[in-house]
Amino acid sequence: MARRTFWPVFAAVGIFTLQGGFSEEKKALPKSAPAFLQLPHVEQQDQQADRRSAILRLWQDGKKKDAFKQLNRWLDENKKSPAPSLLASQLYSEEKEFKKALAMANRVLKNWPEDADAYYWKAKAYEGLNKPVEAANEYQAALRARDEFPQAEEGLKRVQVLIGK
Repeated sequence: MARRTFWPVFAAVGIFTLQGGFSEEKKALPKSAPAFLQLPHVEQQDQQADRRSAILRLWQDGKKKDAFKQLNRWLDENKKSPAPSLLASQLYSEEKEFKKALAMANRVLKNWPEDADAYYWKAKAYEGLNKPVEAANEYQAALRARDEFPQAEEGLKRVQVLIGK
């Protein structure tokens, strides 16, 4: 089986070190790196993180309608990043709207087929839809895309109990 190549985002924007914090030293990416990793700059990454945090704060404060309104606006404005669709998949899963969560994860995988988080949220959606075999397949895909993914390992163990493996 071919091994998937995982391109960590920090390679495009710098490196976070425990001793020195964030280094903005730019590392050249190989030409085979996905295009979306070659585009963002540190400032764009910060803006996305700020927007994600603001939406999560609204949702956690019980202002879910406002959170989804902001999220939908972000989805409409930003089609060149998986971040808004991943957040949508997460929040729809939390709201037990599993078909919508699945659609958002599939939207990410259409453009970024190596995204471990998208496979994870897809697995969570299948698990919520009571489809443990499909969930197990997606948890395994998440683990192939990212070697160290404890949440996916835990999810896989959970659904394997359900399917009797």
